[in-house]
Amino acid sequence: MKPKIAIQIYKSRLVLSKEDRGFQNRPVLKWPDHIESSTAKIEDSCVRFISSLDFSTTESFANSEFFVALDYHPETKIPKNQFYDDLDEVSFNSSNLSRFKFDIFEFEKMTSDQVNLFFNGTNWGVPKRQSFQIASLSPNSPVRIKINWKSDFSFSRGKERQFYELDYIVEFKGIFETFLRESTKTETFLKDIQISNCKEIDLRKILN
Repeated sequence: MKPKIAIQIYKSRLVLSKEDRGFQNRPVLKWPDHIESSTAKIEDSCVRFISSLDFSTTESFANSEFFVALDYHPETKIPKNQFYDDLDEVSFNSSNLSRFKFDIFEFEKMTSDQVNLFFNGTNWGVPKRQSFQIASLSPNSPVRIKINWKSDFSFSRGKERQFYELDYIVEFKGIFETFLRESTKTETFLKDIQISNCKEIDLRKILN
């Protein structure tokens, strides 16, 4: 199996009304010290994951370069509905390409100790942002990224404008070769969030 870049992402998404717009009225979000995760735990030279399918035995996984675990903030996670589906998940690229798009990001492998992190151009509304590099990631040095949009009236069909506040913690955990599927008895992992160690990158804009 090809060694893989392992990425941990924590995500929060707030959908706000116009009364909550502007920096002064935004809700104060606090990340917990730890969460119960149903995706994967990346530590001790091993990635343990929870899945109904053991994808670690497939050829596409064996040839992949990236493995990503995504966990939502438990207090802001939106249940599945017609607009949103905040699902915790694990994902991997199904090829040996050195770049991988996931969520609003794109990861580029540079060396075993460096992964470049880009915004991939996916926009939830306005302002429209083009692709750009956000940071250069090194192992176990997480970055916290805040970004916002407001809904575009051209797509809202007269509905009240909404404001989207996204807050991510992105961490390059290192290069891993061992991936183990947990037994069906395992439902969650306890995962610590090192929020105090994060470099913060605030990409938010004042939206009227």
